[in-house]
Amino acid sequence: MKLKRRGMSAVSAVIGVILLVCITLAIAATVYVYVEGQRDGEPAPLTVEGTVTSVAETSGAYENATIYEIVLGNEYDYMMLFRTEGTVVPDEGDSLRFYYDLVGDGYYDVYQTESL
Repeated sequence: MKLKRRGMSAVSAVIGVILLVCITLAIAATVYVYVEGQRDGEPAPLTVEGTVTSVAETSGAYENATIYEIVLGNEYDYMMLFRTEGTVVPDEGDSLRFYYDLVGDGYYDVYQTESL
């Protein structure tokens, strides 16, 4: 009778290990699907907004585009390029949101503006 009990206990231990492995794989698969789902989608566009307090054309150029120093709200100055068709250099006093891509040495390549 002792042999029979040992054989039965060994079988249930194997079943236990198999169940633990299955549970672990199910949890890992669920976490993987969740994390991948969070990574999908478009990243938010880069924007900066404020009231234009100063506009100055600089002496430099980037890829044949004029660089403008734009100050927003007396706080920060931005070196902006307006190369995309339809984007225009703003006037002082305009309240705008600028959509941009960073290029070169920290230049803001503006591709869209939106009035606030």
